[in-house]
Amino acid sequence: ARTICDVYDSLFEVGFDGIIAGAGAQIIIDGKEIYHHYIPEDVLIRTVEGFYAHNFSGVLEGTDQIYFVPGEVELTGDFPRLKGIEDVNGDLKIEKFTIHTFDHAHIWRVVRQMPELLGWYDMYANNSGSFGEFVWKGIDKASGIRRVTEYYGASMEDTIAFGDSMNDFEIVSRAGIGIAMGNSVEELKAAADYVTDPIDRDGVWNACRHFAWI
Repeated sequence: ARTICDVYDSLFEVGFDGIIAGAGAQIIIDGKEIYHHYIPEDVLIRTVEGFYAHNFSGVLEGTDQIYFVPGEVELTGDFPRLKGIEDVNGDLKIEKFTIHTFDHAHIWRVVRQMPELLGWYDMYANNSGSFGEFVWKGIDKASGIRRVTEYYGASMEDTIAFGDSMNDFEIVSRAGIGIAMGNSVEELKAAADYVTDPIDRDGVWNACRHFAWI
């Protein structure tokens, strides 16, 4: 789900053939970018105007940089903080964003106060209620993997997906084999073909052994 600037360098050292970043907003295969989508500038400006109007704490996740929009929930980290709406433009190349909250009730207060958000974006609350993730409608991990299969002339039946939260729902439910980690939310487990152990109990490795892939 991370934008590419937020992927640890040590992961790139593994040597992947390709990367689906930004929850499907950017796709790179063999060093070639085959797809990239940014939030349109006019919608991004209206979105951030809402942050300031309602004192929401936002994290704008761009291709090259992450930006903080300060609000009522303290944001920690060494990222640039926007000084005002005048700092917002298409050059930021924002792919998605999160609004940071105190609990799940706070996430739904955000949606009530800015109902237009659900017209532009799909929203995924994280398990603890500490933030809601907003991704442009039509952009998700499943659309990303579908574009990769089309690039290779394959089909979704040829794919395998692991996930542990609701922003993995589309990819786990649509992949040829969808696997939920043991620490997943119950809705994701119900949509999966197989539920493996939690991530801290070698869930990925155990699932690969279960299906005799290793």
